[in-house]
Amino acid sequence: MKNTRDLIGLNVFSVHEGRILGRLAECVVDLASGTVLGLIVELKPGEETGIARKDITAVGRDAVMVSSAEVLKPLADLPALAKHRTGGKTVPQVLTKSGQVLGTLGLVHVDEAVEKVLNYEISGDLMQAIADGPATVTVSTGTVHGADAIVVPDSAVAAIRRPGGLRARLEKAVGVVRDTATQVGGRMTTAAGKVKSATGAATETAVKRAKAAAEVVEDRAGDAVKAVKQRIAEPPAKPAAKKAPAKAAPKPKAAPKKKAAPKKSAKA
Repeated sequence: MKNTRDLIGLNVFSVHEGRILGRLAECVVDLASGTVLGLIVELKPGEETGIARKDITAVGRDAVMVSSAEVLKPLADLPALAKHRTGGKTVPQVLTKSGQVLGTLGLVHVDEAVEKVLNYEISGDLMQAIADGPATVTVSTGTVHGADAIVVPDSAVAAIRRPGGLRARLEKAVGVVRDTATQVGGRMTTAAGKVKSATGAATETAVKRAKAAAEVVEDRAGDAVKAVKQRIAEPPAKPAAKKAPAKAAPKPKAAPKKKAAPKKSAKA
């Protein structure tokens, strides 16, 4: 989807001649039939010409393509463009057949091929447009697109939509917050359930281990008590009397040494 205002300023190229013919000044539409009538091309400041939609090869993102300069026609030869163009004059009002003024013509949205009108905006109450977004209406049967006004059937009022605006954005934001809170709450509930299950399993395991340890302690305590009772019932045997060590036999006394006899002198 494109809007006609964004097309303004695109260069118009001739495919056969390979040159720029001018720049797009306006995309002219007929809101009664919902069709694109053609383009107003500015050749140079103050000099304009027109191209019928059937003579346009392509309207791309960056340029408008035509076969040659021969498709450029004076606006006098294209009366439909001169009648429905809005550039350079007062923006036409949009009102119902019963005489209710809805506002003035705003953006016109066309398809990607720039052949058909999808919908158009009605500019009116600025504060309401900020709060609720611009009023948007589709092309309806019975619409009259004149030089000064666009007259729509009274039933078109019920078809007006206001997509966007601060109110819609706020409601969307509140919805996102609400959905996020719901998701977080659900995740927390799930996590709490998992923790509870894990805690229960851990507690049960701990209880089983404690019971097993208590049984082991109880068995060991029973064995110790039995051993003590057995020791009390059976006093220990008296130790055997120690034998006195045998006395060693007395050693025999050595015989006294005999004194040597005195030597006799030689004089005797």
